[in-house]
Amino acid sequence: MPKRPTPAAAPRNRLLDRLPGAEYRRLLPLLEPVVMPHGEILYEAGGPIDYAYFPLDAVVSAVTVMRDGDSIEVATVGNEGVVGYYGFGGKVSPHRVLVQVSDGGLRIPAGALHEEALKDRTLRDLLAAY
Repeated sequence: MPKRPTPAAAPRNRLLDRLPGAEYRRLLPLLEPVVMPHGEILYEAGGPIDYAYFPLDAVVSAVTVMRDGDSIEVATVGNEGVVGYYGFGGKVSPHRVLVQVSDGGLRIPAGALHEEALKDRTLRDLLAAY
């Protein structure tokens, strides 16, 4: 089985890949590789956002759960993006976010990502555009 590259060798998340090398290297110590198993709930609607997740090969969905218990998918995020960063220091998830396709990702404490975005205009602009 071929060995997967480490985050330092290849971010494999297209949002992170758009960062200049120096900015990515500054984030690297804060990024933790994680396994994202199918069905895992990353956030509940109205629940705290402890980490932002950058999917690598995993795919996550944000769903809105309605009063009658039905749910509707409002976003799908794969290796092009991030979940858990709502800008302006958002600390509560507006949606339930769950893993639909299991695999790997990188996570960073949400507060640390917010602080880094405040310090780094390139990162802030990239997250805001996403």
